[in-house]
Amino acid sequence: MSAHLVDRIARMLKEGVSGFLDGLEDGTPHTGTNPLGAIIEEIREALGALVAERHLSGKRLHALHTELEDMDGKAETAVSADRDDLARAVLVRRRSLEAERADLMGRIETINSECDRLSRVIEQLKDEAGRGGALTAAEHEAFRELERLSAGQAPGTKEG
Repeated sequence: MSAHLVDRIARMLKEGVSGFLDGLEDGTPHTGTNPLGAIIEEIREALGALVAERHLSGKRLHALHTELEDMDGKAETAVSADRDDLARAVLVRRRSLEAERADLMGRIETINSECDRLSRVIEQLKDEAGRGGALTAAEHEAFRELERLSAGQAPGTKEG
């Protein structure tokens, strides 16, 4: 889902901002919708979704870790009670949890990659927009918020 969103943002960046900047250079800026604002909003939504997904995945990963630790005790109890059927069931469940953990770790790695990619898109967008003219205070603040989001900080927090 989010990889598609990142690709869409990259396309918008290439199409929208370059057209907007061409208009600024020609002295005929595009009126109506602000393509820079639209792109910033798309990036904000994508980063918000990624950060939320990373948070939820991290919480699930923590819960899995706890559950896996609990499996060791259950397996020992089943073996000491001479309940091979329960021990096998615990091992099957453990394998399932380990597979889920591996999937989550892979997903978190993918999310981090997508956040890094969006960080590069943000830098490129900021550079291109800055070359086309002075950025407004709102645009500067929007870029700062995007940079905080891509770094994993909550919106509205200050760096430091």
